[in-house]
Amino acid sequence: MKKIYESPLHGWDESAERVYIYELDDADEFWELTDMTFDEKCEYFGVFDQTGHFVMAGAKYYTYEFRITREHAMVMETVAYNV
Repeated sequence: MKKIYESPLHGWDESAERVYIYELDDADEFWELTDMTFDEKCEYFGVFDQTGHFVMAGAKYYTYEFRITREHAMVMETVAYNV
């Protein structure tokens, strides 16, 4: 897998989003990713989703979404402040 794109952080007010796009090497990689749980994908991509965890008022936190197509893996990162 090769990272082919990383967007700048875009947003306003208390949150912003960034997108990472990876090119898959082959069908085996596609099936491996589609079989993973959300937590396994977080570990695979080296991220920690803070959904459901306590975040202090005013603190920054991160959430993630994953989309897998036959050719690409997309990681959508949201950075927000708990206001």
